[in-house]
Amino acid sequence: MEDAAMPYDSDDFAEDERIVAVEAAFLDRPGVVGVGIGDQDLGSEVVVVYVIDKSTGASLPKAFEGMPVVAIVSGEIDAY
Repeated sequence: MEDAAMPYDSDDFAEDERIVAVEAAFLDRPGVVGVGIGDQDLGSEVVVVYVIDKSTGASLPKAFEGMPVVAIVSGEIDAY
């Protein structure tokens, strides 16, 4: 934790840089509707990519920056 007027944890900042990289790598792909970084069993991290169908998920790389990529078929997501 840094001693500042508004303290922040530098580990949180590193996490933000990673999600920005994941968003840049995946969100522009056709059929991708969302991304995140999650935990898989045994505490290992994974890139989670929400896709509209199985074929989109099958076209994703198996890993990104050393983390496995997991596709979840969510269908279209409508924001209200």
